[in-house]
Amino acid sequence: VPTSLVPIASIGEMLGIPTPTIKSIIHLASVALGVDYWEQGRTVGKLGIKGLSVREIRRLALEGPRAVRTLKLVPQTEELHAATA
Repeated sequence: VPTSLVPIASIGEMLGIPTPTIKSIIHLASVALGVDYWEQGRTVGKLGIKGLSVREIRRLALEGPRAVRTLKLVPQTEELHAATA
C-alpha cells in the first residue's frame, strides 16, 4: 500500500486524475491495520516530484538523476534518493 497505491493516488491527485477506488483501498487498509498509509507512504512530496508535469516525471523515470540535474531539481535529488532507498 505505501509503496504502490499511495504513489499512484498521490500522482493522480497532483495531475487532476481521480483515483477514488485506490483512495478507498488505502483508507480501508489504514483502518484495518491501524496504520496511516498517507503519512507513511511515498507521496509526490516524499518522492521529490511535487509540481512536475507528466513529461518531466516520464523523463525522470527514463533518464534518472541526469534528468534531475537537467530539470533543475537538484534540491529534490536527495529526497528522491531517500524515498527510494
